[in-house]
Amino acid sequence: MTKEIKWILVTAFIFLITLGCSSLDTIYNEEFEEDEFWKRNHRIELNYQTKLATDQFQPLEMYSHLDGPEIKLLSQKTGTDTNFCVFTDNFSSNYIFGFNGVNTTWIAAEYSEDFKTDNITGYVGTQFILDLQEDKLIITSLYNDPIDDKRLEEITENSRNYLGLLFGESKSIDEKYLNSFENFNAVSKSAVHSRTCGDNVDMAFSLMGGEEEERWIQGWTENYELLYKRGGTNERNVLFLEKTSASSIFGLTENTYWYSVKHDPITHEFSAVLYIPGYVIGNWYSDMDSTGVNESSYSLNFDYVSISEEGTDEMRETEVATNMTNAITFVAHAADYYLCTRKKWDVPHLIKGRIMWRVLQNKF
Repeated sequence: MTKEIKWILVTAFIFLITLGCSSLDTIYNEEFEEDEFWKRNHRIELNYQTKLATDQFQPLEMYSHLDGPEIKLLSQKTGTDTNFCVFTDNFSSNYIFGFNGVNTTWIAAEYSEDFKTDNITGYVGTQFILDLQEDKLIITSLYNDPIDDKRLEEITENSRNYLGLLFGESKSIDEKYLNSFENFNAVSKSAVHSRTCGDNVDMAFSLMGGEEEERWIQGWTENYELLYKRGGTNERNVLFLEKTSASSIFGLTENTYWYSVKHDPITHEFSAVLYIPGYVIGNWYSDMDSTGVNESSYSLNFDYVSISEEGTDEMRETEVATNMTNAITFVAHAADYYLCTRKKWDVPHLIKGRIMWRVLQNKF
């Protein structure tokens, strides 16, 4: 065999291998975020070119082409402007992280009436948060302790394969990756508050964000911890926890995790997914409009859905709905007071505003 023929055969072989691998490259490529928070909070981004186009991806049917994985709908709310659904699946947490018996609870907070979305967020026990966006999957740890390199590589590879299944052809999934569902009836509750404030809409919108709340909420600093942000003060994909909401609304000592899924300074919309591990998942949504040179109006929407039997028991307590209304009213009054005076709302003002005593006890 001549050298020329050998060279042609080797070249053809390499081309075939490259062609066989290219199908994966059209689905995703990986990028890692490395910044000042990298050492204390690992974060993985897997980018893919097959976008979650609104005409082809429906969250409630994300596993319809796979044999084995299932979705259980927990709550669904429809409306003319925004829609909201919460569901759990028996596959992703076990396949990606190896969590046998721990399911992922997903929330699609903003999407069209036919339940098509470009962003759904899932919490996996007390360990991780998954953010499935239109062109990437973001995984963020809920802990500050770093993940060892071997575990990080394992999660990355499993996530890569998960995306391949999610956007791939029909396939049967091994039963070892499938968990069972907890048998309980989910309960949902909502609170809404609308008002006008004495400042321009850009200034009002600047208050929406974990770090910014220290400016206008009493006791926020000692009850708040930032877990991840990419760079700016207020932005999408910020993760933080606070120690007040669970106590003031449910009487629990748990942390509440907030993950911002929308922060738009043009439309003045802010949306965050709230999560109290083992109990509830929810959404906080604010929408602001300019009504004058130094005046704006805004609406606040607050939703919670139970994700376990224990969460359902808490949600059925009669005072929960009142506590949610009091909490959202407090936020609105505190923000308005700051915009008018550039001062935090102190205890005398809270008492006059009839804000619940439990909030005062927690210095919120």
